[in-house]
Amino acid sequence: MVSALIALLSGVRDLVRRRTDLEAELLALRHQVLVLQRQHGRRRIQLRPADRIYWVVLSRLWPCWREALLLVKPETVIAWHRRGFRWYWCWKSQSRPSGRPAVPGAVVELITSMHQANPTWGAPRIHGELLKLGFDLAQSTVSEYLPRRSRHPPSQGWRTFLRNHLAEMIAIDFAVVPTVKGQLLYVFVVLSLVRRRVLHLNVTADPTAAWTAQQVVEALPWTTNGVRVVLVERADRLARDLIVGELILNQFRELGVKVIAADSGTELTAGDDDPTRVLIRQVLGAVAQFEKAVIVSKLKAARVRKRRATGRCEGRKPYGTRPGETNVVVLIHKLRRKPRGGERLSFAAIANRLNAEGHPTRTGKPWAPETVRQIVQRGRAW
Repeated sequence: MVSALIALLSGVRDLVRRRTDLEAELLALRHQVLVLQRQHGRRRIQLRPADRIYWVVLSRLWPCWREALLLVKPETVIAWHRRGFRWYWCWKSQSRPSGRPAVPGAVVELITSMHQANPTWGAPRIHGELLKLGFDLAQSTVSEYLPRRSRHPPSQGWRTFLRNHLAEMIAIDFAVVPTVKGQLLYVFVVLSLVRRRVLHLNVTADPTAAWTAQQVVEALPWTTNGVRVVLVERADRLARDLIVGELILNQFRELGVKVIAADSGTELTAGDDDPTRVLIRQVLGAVAQFEKAVIVSKLKAARVRKRRATGRCEGRKPYGTRPGETNVVVLIHKLRRKPRGGERLSFAAIANRLNAEGHPTRTGKPWAPETVRQIVQRGRAW
């Protein structure tokens, strides 16, 4: 009964509607039927660009298009219309050439050839010659296509310099090594940059200026290996003592070896005929010595404050030095040994076994393979 009533009302509405609306509705329904016939059993509706254009045009011509649309939402058709609007105006704005007209390639080649044939000619002279030949160009256009002249002569970069002179360079450094008793030893190392080979190595507890200068003399047989350049990171990193740095530079100067700062490329062993160069080098050395003194003073003051507050001032001791930790270290080394006819346990397996047996760590956290590895390597160093 309800369906029959709806059909009757629809028929009455069709009688009072205009013929154009009926034809437009018929076209919309037929198009949707054709789209459904193209599905071939697919669940998702396949719409082609022509279908989208059809509905965009229909929405512009027929006001009641929303009532006949069943396949998609009306918002989807509006989105298609907006997307087509954007595409149209993008194409329209890109279709026109922008800016000044491009200069023909033959004119550019003519400008280059005129400049190569007459190196002393500038842009005004070449511009005047082109005007005589009938080319209507601006002087700024001629200047744009002229080859650029470098203000500085061509020179090799640091990478090329190091690659070309790698066999003639050495690297020198002071390494600080703490001992078991808390003392500091200074290791003087000389490396060859070609194969990273250690050329000289010496250790002292008091690196005086005389000792450092003597190490420079004994570092290399200068007459046989051809080393003539020493590369340092910065001018103030050659030594943290002004006197030591000057003695080292004098020793290198007597041996005919150049010392170059990597950050600026300045030769530190150049002649002392320039007072400004000497002043800058000595000021940098004095600043480095001052920084070292400030760091040492701060460390001493911090140790005094900690000793007054806690009664002791020690660094963090490795695992195994406190009471009750020696047995765990012995057990770790015992588990790490390779048994006869078996395989050595990994660091992860040792850590799992320590956690299973309930051996505590200092922080109360479970044992980690990295902690076990550090304990094993420290035992090898001992």
